[in-house]
Amino acid sequence: MQYKIDVNTPPLVLRKIYKKNDGYLPGMLDTLSSTDLTKLIKIHNGQTYEMALYQNIACHRNVTEEIHQLLLDNSQYEYGVANAVATSGKASIKILERLLKHSSEHVVEHAQLAIKYFKKDK
Repeated sequence: MQYKIDVNTPPLVLRKIYKKNDGYLPGMLDTLSSTDLTKLIKIHNGQTYEMALYQNIACHRNVTEEIHQLLLDNSQYEYGVANAVATSGKASIKILERLLKHSSEHVVEHAQLAIKYFKKDK
């Protein structure tokens, strides 16, 4: 089944998708703007599926530094979200440097690698 998650997808529907897909939320629309991504975070904050949603948003093509920071703040730097940000290929140096202080070795390693590649590309 093809899912289409956007700002009009109600929490009840997302909960069903999340449950049916064993804790994963497939179907994030590529066409969502950064404004839409921010709205999704605010609408679904505190829901059982929020971390899965945050991980998808962290890798979205229209994610911004502000959205990455909002995701990290809302999740309290939860491992999965922090790791998704670090490995997204879209995180800023500023965000990556913050992740160097994360309690998870994996997040720190991924942030270090991302910083290396970021500097290499410049």
